[in-house]
Formats: sequence, structure tokens, C-alpha cells
Amino acid sequence: MRTALSVIFYFLFLGLSQAQELKGDLRQAPYIRINQKYTFNKSPAGYGYTQEIKLNPRRSATFFREERNSAWFLIDVPFDGVLTFDIKPHQIIDDYDWMLFFYNASLEKSIKDEVAKPLRSNNARNSKYTSSKTGLGKKGKSSFVKPGPGNNYSMPLAVKKGSKLALVADNIYGGKGFDIEIWINPIVTGPYVVIEGTVKDRYTKDNLAAEVYIEDDSTGTFIAKANTDIATGRYTLKVPVNRPLNISANSVSHAFKTTDSLVKQSSVINFLLDTLYSGFKLSLYNIHFYPNKDDILPSSVAELNRLLTFM
Repeated sequence: MRTALSVIFYFLFLGLSQAQELKGDLRQAPYIRINQKYTFNKSPAGYGYTQEIKLNPRRSATFFREERNSAWFLIDVPFDGVLTFDIKPHQIIDDYDWMLFFYNASLEKSIKDEVAKPLRSNNARNSKYTSSKTGLGKKGKSSFVKPGPGNNYSMPLAVKKGSKLALVADNIYGGKGFDIEIWINPIVTGPYVVIEGTVKDRYTKDNLAAEVYIEDDSTGTFIAKANTDIATGRYTLKVPVNRPLNISANSVSHAFKTTDSLVKQSSVINFLLDTLYSGFKLSLYNIHFYPNKDDILPSSVAELNRLLTFM
């Protein structure tokens, strides 16, 4: 579903920095969305009402030795892709470990019975060289990292649409809060073609210094970016064929513009941008909602980020 959304309603829908309450038990875990940043001003304190992971020194190093100061989250996977995430402590001395599971109704019992197997985990000691950040990312070289000095990132995870995940983060010693952000990037493959064009002022036809972004239409995932030539206003980008794309142009003192395109061959796409003036009104047409809900789909976040920068 698409709708024109006036700027005045922007903050009613924007959820880029979500406020959630930390829950120390899996059964109360809140859902967190992909492509959005969540900030928690307090560290987890204790393990909730139930200690799902009790002390067991002989347990595999891929698992927590025990649950101490934990926060549980659930993640819905809206499309096929590769999942990554960052956990960023608010103070460098905090040491967050984490585990990621496929979620189903029996997961809590499986964990308590010590038969659950994480998909990924990282129990490495925090490192000042990474500002004590941890997560899944390109820096990861293995699925699991045991306690002690080691890589604070584990390998990204391929995920399928419709699956559910459970993430538990545990701050060993307690401390201050943290930020968490989760991404799923679709697997984009070739062949590729070239799109090119110009970015000009709508009325003067002057060439503009501008940034041109390409995003996947169904997910909002970044694909490519180019800057125009200041002298000619021209840009050139390589994009995957037969994939719905959002192509956006942004220039200082002008309103950004986004167009949808299904590129099948090398194409020319030109932009004419409006100069800003007092009382200028901007409508957004690339806002996607879940059916019969007022919740914004992850594909909308890129457009809303542009609006945030614009404002």
C-alpha cells in the first residue's frame, strides 16, 4: 500500500529510534523491527522472573555459562536475505554476550532442557578497539565465538521470509544502556545495467551537485550511490535488472525526489528538483504499510531517513 504522507504527520509514523522496555524472560520478549535503531538507556538488570539458562560450567562454549543480566527480543523475518546486527554499549567497559535462535513455541523448554542449539552466538570478551560493540557482520569469521579474547562479531546469517528469531543479550557485569540495530539485506545478483542522467533545478535548469541513491523497493535496502558531476549535473550507476528499485536524488536547498523504476535495460533517468521556499509542502509517495495496519514496513525507513535529513 502506498499513500501520500504530509510532512506534518511524519513524527506520528517515524519509528527510527524505538522506545521499548527490556524484558529478562523469553515469554515476555518484545518484537523489534529490522532497519531500525533501538536505544535502551539502562542495562539489563537480572534475568527476569525465570532464569532460562542456569549455571552449568560444563556447557558448550557456544552457549552462555549462565544467564545473568539479560534482555530477550523477537524478530520477524519479512523477506529472504542476510541478517546482520550491532549491539553498541553506551560505555566501553560493558561486556555484552549474545545468542540467536530460531523461535518456536517450544524454545523456552528446549533451552531449559539444554537441547536448544543457537544459530549464532558470541561470548568474546569486550574490546576497546571496537568500542565494545558486538553482533553479526562482515568482520565475523565463524558462527560461534567462545569466551575470552576473540572476534566480537560472528558471521552473518541467511534467513527466510516468515521465520522468527529469538535474540538474547547478556551484559556480564551490568552497567549502562546500549543501542541495537538489525538489518536484513536481500541477496542481489546480476546481471547489471547502467542508468545515467542529470539532476537539475526545475525552473532555472541549472545543473546541481546532488547525491543519487538506489534502494530495493520491497525492502528499502541500499544498493548503490553516486554523486553528480558538479559541472554537468550528470550521474552514472550500475543497477540489477528486473528488480523494482527506488531511485532518489538529493541536493542542498532543494526538495529530494524519489522515483520507482523496474530497469530492464540501460536507461536514462533525469531529475528536476524544486527549490525550497517558505511554506513549501512536501508529500511522500514511497511509504509502505502492512495490510490493514498503520505500521510502516521496513521498506519505508530509507525514505523517512531522507525526510529526517531534509528537515
